Amino acid sequence: MTDAQGSKRPKGRTLAEFGKLSTAERKLLDCAAAGGGAVFGKERPESAIDAKTLRGTFIRFLALGGDEDAPVHETGVQLQGAWIEGAFDLEGVETKGGLLMVGSAFEAAPVFRDSRIRGSLNLAGSKMPGLQGDRLTCDGSLFLRGGFVATGEVRLLGAKIGSDLVCAGGTFQNEGHDALSADRVDVGGTVFLNDKFTATGKVRLPGAKIGSNLVCAGGTFQNEGHDALSADGVDVGGNVFLNDKFTATGEVRLLGAKIGSDLVCAGGTFQNEGHDALSADGVDVGGNVILNDKFTATGKVRLLGAKIEGDLVCRGGKFRGKQKAIDMQQAHIRGTLMIDGVTIEAGILDLNSATASRLVDDSKTWAKGVVLDGFVYGAFGGTGRLTRRCGSTGWTSSRARIAARMAMDRHSGRSPGSSSARCCGRWGITRPPGRSGLHSSGASGSAG
Repeated sequence: MTDAQGSKRPKGRTLAEFGKLSTAERKLLDCAAAGGGAVFGKERPESAIDAKTLRGTFIRFLALGGDEDAPVHETGVQLQGAWIEGAFDLEGVETKGGLLMVGSAFEAAPVFRDSRIRGSLNLAGSKMPGLQGDRLTCDGSLFLRGGFVATGEVRLLGAKIGSDLVCAGGTFQNEGHDALSADRVDVGGTVFLNDKFTATGKVRLPGAKIGSNLVCAGGTFQNEGHDALSADGVDVGGNVFLNDKFTATGEVRLLGAKIGSDLVCAGGTFQNEGHDALSADGVDVGGNVILNDKFTATGKVRLLGAKIEGDLVCRGGKFRGKQKAIDMQQAHIRGTLMIDGVTIEAGILDLNSATASRLVDDSKTWAKGVVLDGFVYGAFGGTGRLTRRCGSTGWTSSRARIAARMAMDRHSGRSPGSSSARCCGRWGITRPPGRSGLHSSGASGSAG
């Protein structure tokens, strides 16, 4: 195709190809040249009318820089309140500037596969039947927030976002399937899935790399009987917030995740009855893990092999599991394990081969039973039965001394923890036949 000056251009890259423009297209053409935004209405349209209808192919033409007859300002294409007709496909291309397409309705799922947006991509408040953005490169932020609605899968597999991924207040609907797929996404800033964010279907973040925080506070994740939030192997430079009325119906997975600062679940609700509610085996947390302040788990909480540099705080949390309420086998807590003030409605607490610098318990801690085989700790606090028994013997050995007892057991060929078990026998903790180390439960032993 050729433009008015006779220059040859690929199909879809000349103004002449579009023939007679709609009222809305003429307005967008003028605004794109001037560097301003074309506002077609403050409300998202529910149907196509000439004053608000833009062809997706025409917007693409302008997003790629237009031609000599349709120059585009370096600020890029900006529009609000439009009805976008047909396909909007930017696969494999690079835009002239950023794209702002807010409060608009898309007839077809926009395509950004392998494209590069030179600036931010803002789709806030828009509605679309999904989004195809695998391997998208967005130099700025990607906004899917503030009334954004997707009625099919939003795909961002392997996407690279220079600043933030902002989905706060967005609605992602794909019941029984993937609602938001962002496997291996690389986000330079923060991922916001908060502030009344709602997903019906799985949210996927496995292998994602997030430079700052993952914020899901107040978000709702619904995928009953399946994974609600899957973030195995996620690498978060800052904090992970699953707090402040965060609600998940289905499993939340953080297996092998690396979190630079805190994992905060205070006030969060995790529902997956009869199954795993929060799975964080092998998680590596640079700060604290906070499961307090009306934290509620209906389903098992798993922290097997977790490495926590700070404290693990369960104070005020409520736990209900089928067989185990909290499973912390081989977890390493460099700070304090605070399990005082917890409510365990069903299931035992498993601390098999776990370590903590300090243990704080109370009378509620051991109510449903506890497994202490090989549990190593350095000091006691609180008012629980285990603490009171240890206090009565005056035995407040350092973690090194307890670890030495364990090493002696292994060296002498005795079952690991048997020396500690004899000491604990004086505290009223018994070991049922066939088990090594320490075990206490309402049926076979008592801490008190």
